[in-house]
Amino acid sequence: MNSSSKSIHTSNRCVVGGKLCEIWWIFPSSSFCHYMIHFACGGNFPSEARLNDAQDVEEIEQFKDIPDSFVGIPSEKYPLVITFHKFLMMLDGTIGDSYFRRFPEMMKIMDFSVGISGNFRSAVLQSLLRMKEVNYERFCFHYWPHFNSQLTKNLDSSRTFTEIISHIKGGLLAGEAPDGKLSRQEYVSMSNSRASTLSSDERELIYTVFQAYEKKKLLRGEFDLSDFVIDLHLRLKCKSLDGDKMDFVYIDEVQDLAMSQIALFKYICKNVDEGFVFSGDTAQTIARGTDFRFEDIRSLFYNEFIMKSKSDKYVERKEKGRISEVFNLHQNFRTHAGVLKLAQSVTDLLYQFFPQSVDILRPEISFIYGEAPVLLKPNESAIEIIFGKTAKTGGKVVGFGAEQVILVRDDSAREGISRDVGNHALVLTILECKGLEFQDVLLYNFFSLSPLKNQWRVVYDFMEIKDLCHSCFPRCFPSLSHARHSILCSELKQLYVAITRTRQRLWICEDSEEFASPMFDFWKKLGLVQVKEVDESFSQTMLMASSPAEWKSRGIKLYRENQYHMATMCFERAGDTNWEKRAKAAGLRATADQLRESNPQEACTILRQAAELFDFIGRAQSAAECFCDLGDYERAGRIYFDKCRDPKTAGDCFSSAKSYKLAAKAYADGNYLFECLSACTQGNLFELGRQYIKKWKQAAPGDNGTAKQSKEIEKVEQEFLEGCALSYYKLKDHKSMIKYVRAFLTMDSRRKFLKSIGCLDELLLLEEEFGNFKEAVEIAKLRGDYERAGRIYFDKCGDPKKAGDCFTSARSYELAAKAYADGNYFLECLSVCTQGNLFELGRQYITKWKQNAPGENEIEKTEQEFLESCALSYYKLKDFKSMIKYVRAFLSMDSRRNFLKSIGCIDELLLLEEELGNLEEAIEIAKLRGDLPREADLLGKAGHLKEASLLIISFVLHHSLWVTGNRGWPVRPFRQKQMLLKKAMSFAQEESNEFYERIRIEVEVLSHKHISLHELLQSLTYSEQCKNLTVELISLRRILDAHLDCTTRKFEWEDELQVDMKKHSEDKISLNQVSVSSLMYFWDMWRRNMSNIMQYLKTVEKPDDNEWLEYGEFCLNYFGVRRQVINSNVAYILLNPDAEWVKTTGSVFKQQSKNQVSIDGQKFACAAFSHCQAEVVSVSLKVLDTVEALYKLSIRESFSLFCQSMCLIDIYQLMKFLTESFKFNDSVERRLENFLWTVANSNSITYFIYVFPLDCCKSLVENMISLRKTELSRSLLEEVIVDNISSKGDLTYGQIGRVVMIWLGSGKPTDDLYTKIAKRFEKNFSWRAFIDSLQVSSSRLSGITESRSLGDPSSNTSGEDWKKFSLIDSFHEALRDTYLANWRSYDYISPDCLIYLVERLLLFVFHSKDYFFTTKYSFVEWLIYLKADMYPDASSVADTQLSPEIIFDSVVMMVEQFLFNKRETASWIAKSKIDVNQYHPLLALRLVVILCLLHLNSGKYSNVLSHLLDQSHISSQLPMPFIQALKPRRMLDLTQDWFSLNATVEAFSRIGNPLVIVHLRENSPKFGCPAIIIDTASTPRIDDIMRNLFPKQGSYHQQRPMVEPNAPNLCEGLVHNAESLMSIDISAAPGQKMSTDSGTESNPQMYSAISEKISDVQISSCSPNLSQFKEGLEESISFLTRFQEELEESTSSLTAGLNVKKFLPCGSVNQFSEASSMLDEIKQFISLVDASDIIQTGNLQEIGSLLKSLQSKRPRLEAFLNHLIVPRETASGIVSDAEPKEENDGKNLFRGTDNNDNNKASQSKQGKGNNKK
Repeated sequence: MNSSSKSIHTSNRCVVGGKLCEIWWIFPSSSFCHYMIHFACGGNFPSEARLNDAQDVEEIEQFKDIPDSFVGIPSEKYPLVITFHKFLMMLDGTIGDSYFRRFPEMMKIMDFSVGISGNFRSAVLQSLLRMKEVNYERFCFHYWPHFNSQLTKNLDSSRTFTEIISHIKGGLLAGEAPDGKLSRQEYVSMSNSRASTLSSDERELIYTVFQAYEKKKLLRGEFDLSDFVIDLHLRLKCKSLDGDKMDFVYIDEVQDLAMSQIALFKYICKNVDEGFVFSGDTAQTIARGTDFRFEDIRSLFYNEFIMKSKSDKYVERKEKGRISEVFNLHQNFRTHAGVLKLAQSVTDLLYQFFPQSVDILRPEISFIYGEAPVLLKPNESAIEIIFGKTAKTGGKVVGFGAEQVILVRDDSAREGISRDVGNHALVLTILECKGLEFQDVLLYNFFSLSPLKNQWRVVYDFMEIKDLCHSCFPRCFPSLSHARHSILCSELKQLYVAITRTRQRLWICEDSEEFASPMFDFWKKLGLVQVKEVDESFSQTMLMASSPAEWKSRGIKLYRENQYHMATMCFERAGDTNWEKRAKAAGLRATADQLRESNPQEACTILRQAAELFDFIGRAQSAAECFCDLGDYERAGRIYFDKCRDPKTAGDCFSSAKSYKLAAKAYADGNYLFECLSACTQGNLFELGRQYIKKWKQAAPGDNGTAKQSKEIEKVEQEFLEGCALSYYKLKDHKSMIKYVRAFLTMDSRRKFLKSIGCLDELLLLEEEFGNFKEAVEIAKLRGDYERAGRIYFDKCGDPKKAGDCFTSARSYELAAKAYADGNYFLECLSVCTQGNLFELGRQYITKWKQNAPGENEIEKTEQEFLESCALSYYKLKDFKSMIKYVRAFLSMDSRRNFLKSIGCIDELLLLEEELGNLEEAIEIAKLRGDLPREADLLGKAGHLKEASLLIISFVLHHSLWVTGNRGWPVRPFRQKQMLLKKAMSFAQEESNEFYERIRIEVEVLSHKHISLHELLQSLTYSEQCKNLTVELISLRRILDAHLDCTTRKFEWEDELQVDMKKHSEDKISLNQVSVSSLMYFWDMWRRNMSNIMQYLKTVEKPDDNEWLEYGEFCLNYFGVRRQVINSNVAYILLNPDAEWVKTTGSVFKQQSKNQVSIDGQKFACAAFSHCQAEVVSVSLKVLDTVEALYKLSIRESFSLFCQSMCLIDIYQLMKFLTESFKFNDSVERRLENFLWTVANSNSITYFIYVFPLDCCKSLVENMISLRKTELSRSLLEEVIVDNISSKGDLTYGQIGRVVMIWLGSGKPTDDLYTKIAKRFEKNFSWRAFIDSLQVSSSRLSGITESRSLGDPSSNTSGEDWKKFSLIDSFHEALRDTYLANWRSYDYISPDCLIYLVERLLLFVFHSKDYFFTTKYSFVEWLIYLKADMYPDASSVADTQLSPEIIFDSVVMMVEQFLFNKRETASWIAKSKIDVNQYHPLLALRLVVILCLLHLNSGKYSNVLSHLLDQSHISSQLPMPFIQALKPRRMLDLTQDWFSLNATVEAFSRIGNPLVIVHLRENSPKFGCPAIIIDTASTPRIDDIMRNLFPKQGSYHQQRPMVEPNAPNLCEGLVHNAESLMSIDISAAPGQKMSTDSGTESNPQMYSAISEKISDVQISSCSPNLSQFKEGLEESISFLTRFQEELEESTSSLTAGLNVKKFLPCGSVNQFSEASSMLDEIKQFISLVDASDIIQTGNLQEIGSLLKSLQSKRPRLEAFLNHLIVPRETASGIVSDAEPKEENDGKNLFRGTDNNDNNKASQSKQGKGNNKK
């Protein structure tokens, strides 16, 4: 401190440039200022008495002679010592408009008082400033209680105010914000800083409070210091600071300032190298609203002071400035070492826990001796012991002295202890004592009342770090957590301030040691304190008496610190009643300020008491301020005038009280001339003001030295007179106003004033009165009175030309004509006649002129011009009748045409032309007008009937489409539409019958009446015959609308694929019906026409080379555009410029005529193309919505699979068209993508599942097969392939399986798609090898079938190139790898997909034989895959190098695994997102079918099949009719085969998937069974094969059994009828159809149900419930009766057949006898059923017995009769198992899964039969 003072002292004496260096010290506290004033001037420190005298001055008086500006500071005021508040006021007064002008109540006072003197010393203004500024106290009392309690309950008001003032509005970062305030994001992000002690959540709450605070502050019209500082910064950035610049600045107690406040100093001192000294103590930063570190000042100083000074024009430094190190004043001359060490211990905790909140400085030292701080043992009676019980009762107690104080935490603690000590000790809060010093300090209950409570135990953590812990200390204590210890930093700083307030003794007293023990233990461990017991002897040593002078001195210090209550006590102890009342009055004033908002009435009462008390003790200044705060400005003014001798302030107060007479008197006494006259003006005391002016004029001497003063008086007088006149003007007292205007000193001032207020009438009178006619004329013109100006010119000035001009401007045309005529201005005379419609007067002047002017030609020209001007005038008046009158007077027809065309009166010209019979000219005019109906009328009159009719149709077309509000569709009615159409037909009728028919149809489709679909079809047919595009497009669109307007329920559905869509669609609508197919057909037809129109529009500017020209005429008529060639340029005339399509062009049109506009051809084409495109998209989307609705209906109503699939195909066609044809927003493309994703998603009912359903028999219908063969179907499935291979990453087995499944189910893909598939399959070698082979195979098959169809003999041979591709082997290898893969992996191949591929593999293998057995489903899938006309050669299909048995064995093993491992198979199904309960039985059935096919094709695996069917968990999942047909019959004497061909045929037939026997070569064996027989040798065309597979309904299509040529024909009827007999199931359900092989429908599953019913009937016969028995019996009888004839026919056939015994197998005698017996039982059964009343005849028991006997014989006889069908030599080669074979390489191709399952499989193979592996 000494070194700094020495430096300043030296600087004060240096001289720079002959001028004394300007040194400026700014101190936040006024107490230290007075020390530095005297010391800086070279003197010694003043005595305390002098200090007190010097401090007995109010701040406003202290800086009375210092202006509130840096401009004009007297040199004697340097060195300048001011407070920070004064510094801000000086900045505000220097730069532009004051910040406080934004407050309306302050603006008036500032305009009046600040404007002249440049000072804010007005008492009224100071009063308002005090009431408007928000400090911490006002924030707590008037704001904090009104915030949301949910926000404030977890916040501290002091901390919140500090964050708002020091960081949000006053921090380093805030200065960079445009508005000087941090945003929420910026402020919350500060929580990431290491120095932050607030969490982001706490900062969120604080910022919300800040926003509420700002909003409330704005509503209240108040401000805080940061608002003032922010405004100063914003103004200083835009404007440089005028006035004196400082050389040196010294700032004390800098820790109490925010960063933005410190940054203001850079504007007044540019000496950044050595011109600034900042002094403070960061450990004492406890002031409300500030948060400070010297490191922050260093950063601020470098960035804001040094770096920004580089470009300053006032600084010319050659080297970069530097920042000096922080100079630590570590030697303390005030406090002894014991206190300093204790304080240092607190700063050590701050350094450890909050290093970013304080500056780390060297410890302070002191050479002063003192007693170590004392810890008083906790005692709740400590205060009572120290001060004695008499303190409470007011007894005589020595108490504490003036240099002793009790420090407490807050006001509530002070109130509590004050009740105990009374006025025997000073009691202050820690915040209040900052800046004060005492000899002794008693810190009371600091820890007991701390909000940290037991969180003080964190001190033990510090002690552990510093190795200060003791065994007696607690073992458990918290570590520092900023969340829990956020206020520890503030607590430690307060503790530091409290400790450093003492100069000698420090006592720390706590009622309880609970919360204080951590700090006490810490201090004890360091040996910094002594511990003493509080007793009477020790208390006596604490007490100290003080003299009255000491009490007064202390009271003054407290008074300066606004501690009025304690100051009052001090003055009371000192016996100074004057100071006591003064302090009491100041306390009352402070109390009133706190109550101003909560209790205004009480606040006013208290404030008035303070004012009276101030006035009583002679503190006039303070009394006047209080009265100002009360609003009693007159009382305040009297005090200022009478007691303070301050006429200026008194006048301000009188003015605020509107006592203008008193204000004028006060200002006059103080010689404030301007303010005096202003008061007179405001109070309308004009005469009084003139008296003061007169008085001042008389008082002013008349010598030359005072000429300047006289001029100023004259200026003030003129301003005053203007003010008086202006006041009367505002009062609308113009008479009085003119009185004062006449008193103006000059005529110019009168003119200027009256013009400024717009009193031109009064000025005009004055000018005329004084003979200033020219000036009067100008004033008359200025006020718009041109007639008066003309009269002045004509009567007073004698100027007829100017008079005529003025009369013309006044529209007094008759006066103007007279004036011009008198001056011989003839042309101007006729002009005003025209303007004034004085045409007859003008003609009189013409006549007069004709008499005097030579030459007739000139007269005619003038006359023509005048007539034209007359006509033009009437035209402008819209008096066309009068206009035509003058036009008819024109001298020629050409002049009439030219004139009427020039003004656009085409209608009038048209009437003239038509009237004169000029029809061709009239037609051209009508065309020019764009009036098509009128043009058509004129064409009709001229005999052009065809053109007239077509023109009307064109007009009606575009007008119907583009009538107001219509957007091109539908056809709308408009006024005169029907009349125009009738006229068109009338013209056409006169032309020809053929043309009339055309117009009639066009009129019909253009009418807005309802037209049936049948009628629209007729119109469409006519348009196609006559190539009438208008009729065709309108008809198509109306047909489409009819479809789209129909509800989904009205659509007809087809169950077959239509070959001739045109005929089908026309047939439908001819019956006024609609269907999905007709909708799609007519949409496609309309779409193609629209596409052709758009093609025309692309080439619209090339009419000569345009293949789409036929669509041009319709396009122009549709849009209402006429193509015209004007001057070799093509123009497109808009017949309806207001049409909606025109508005979308955004073009600037070219005006062809009044009624016609044209558009550029390219712009027309672009707009029309956009409209057509939008129409196509809109209609297509509507069609799409309709088809989607129909699709949803088909699902909801469970329509056929074909109907649903057809809808999906149509949806795909629509979406594909939209996405491929147009580019617009992504909505349609996303819609398509979603649709395709739905197709690929196995969980949705999609086209993919329709094509490949879980139940394969569902798709085994002819219409679905036909649909799948279409290109759209294949394209849609290819989209599914693309979707599967487009995913990122490696392909899953599920994706691979779906791709291959679609390939094998729809045929060879395109080459591009194959390339994509192959690229994606690269990482899966086996599948890549297969698809490569499949691609070659597909190409080979395509070539072979084409060659066969062409009869190429080389098609049956296969070269080496073909054989090197082993399709079957690669397929088998790929399936093996897939099967062995982990099925639990993501998107593993689904069961249905794997089984499908296995079936296709087997079909490839089966082609290695001359014939093979397969199912109808598998064979149809194979035919679809072929995509050929002819069936391929077998050798081109079977290319395997493996033995078929190896592949068969592998498949059998896989089937066994799937069937036996039921749980694992179910898990696989579930993982594939398939319903287990639904699909598991289907899978089991499909696997058993595969085994059956393997058995039939290889002759093996019968034992495997038998073993599987014997397993209940397998057979229970199979359909009962299937089991019944397939279950083995053990007939030892007949055969060892358990599964006969006929049984398999029956079983497959019952599940709806018939057996198909395919013969590949001519010499292949034939089979006599009811299976579907396909002979590819004799029937190679695939279409013929498909017809055999799907015979037409209603036709008799029966395949006769095929037998060997040498088989007797006699067996044919036997076999057929035997099979028929066995196929008749007497258990068929009532109401269901039965069938034999005759082609009628059969449902084997129904037979089982009926069998159960009959059994139930039999059981119910024994039941007492007779009614139930009758109901069941009658139902069964009804069924059996319907098939009685069939039973009788079969029985007779069987009777004939059994007579032929020689063809029966050997050893079949017993079976023959049993069959004969069965035949008798059947006959008996028929006779009983034929009875009229079974119940009455009592045959019930006998029927039951026969039924039971027949059911027991059926299994045995079925095998016998089946054996009759197939010859023994053929059956043995097919049905019986082959000889056992040795182990081969295929035994380990597939993995096993479970040992138990493997054992079961092994047993099944090693059990019955010879099939051992």
